[in-house]
Amino acid sequence: MYNRKLQIEINTIKDENVSIYSQLDNLLRQYNSKVKERLSFYVSQTEYGKDSLSVEQWAKSLEHELQNTPKIKTPPYKVSKIGYGMTFDLGCGFLTGPIANSFTSKFIFAYGFDFEYNPYILYLRGMIGVSEGKSDIIRNDILWKNGSNTVQTLIDLALGYSVYNKSRIKIAPFIGYGIMEFANKNTNDDTKGHTLLDSNFSLGVNIDYSLTQSVNLVDYSWLNTKEKSGWIIRGRFTAMPFDYGDNLNGWSFNFTIGIGLFGNTVSL
Repeated sequence: MYNRKLQIEINTIKDENVSIYSQLDNLLRQYNSKVKERLSFYVSQTEYGKDSLSVEQWAKSLEHELQNTPKIKTPPYKVSKIGYGMTFDLGCGFLTGPIANSFTSKFIFAYGFDFEYNPYILYLRGMIGVSEGKSDIIRNDILWKNGSNTVQTLIDLALGYSVYNKSRIKIAPFIGYGIMEFANKNTNDDTKGHTLLDSNFSLGVNIDYSLTQSVNLVDYSWLNTKEKSGWIIRGRFTAMPFDYGDNLNGWSFNFTIGIGLFGNTVSL
């Protein structure tokens, strides 16, 4: 019963001029004293539980108090439109068009950050993949050898729109602008490299599945922020066209899956 009463008091803490930890400490001390006083009174009235009539009266009284003291786990709160998150992903990618004859498919490591004002989401993403040359390429009088390792990097900034957000699933297609780079070591000097660089639009879709959710209503940091947060699994498809000239053009298609954290601020 006192657990319920204490939770109600915690949920109604309003004084922002006093540390939340100080207020919680005071409440715990107060209720600890109340419990000890009530137990002492019970022991005295029931003769250490030997007086069955008094014990029965106590049971009825406590039952009545419990019925009139609601069991509340968390107070009502409102989830704001502001959200933020980060993810780490693994996946694969492949090329289409003429450039697919020059480079193999690639293994991808990706990472990114989300900034949301529901239903709009700003995605900042980076993907790094390693592939091999499928044929000799001469670019600006420089030889890219067949079989040599090539690092492919895609960095994009995209705006997404949440078209579905129910039952732990969120689907958000996006469109943005990105930079696509191919990098290869100099065959004559390992300390130097050569790059192909192009920028263009990017597009794709994110599919998030919420694994866990928790709500924090205590301001535990200097940011003074209450939040609803949890772990997510994210599947992502990204596509981007590019053209380096000399028949080195096409599309980069990338599929990744990973894990991340996402949260929204909340208010009481």
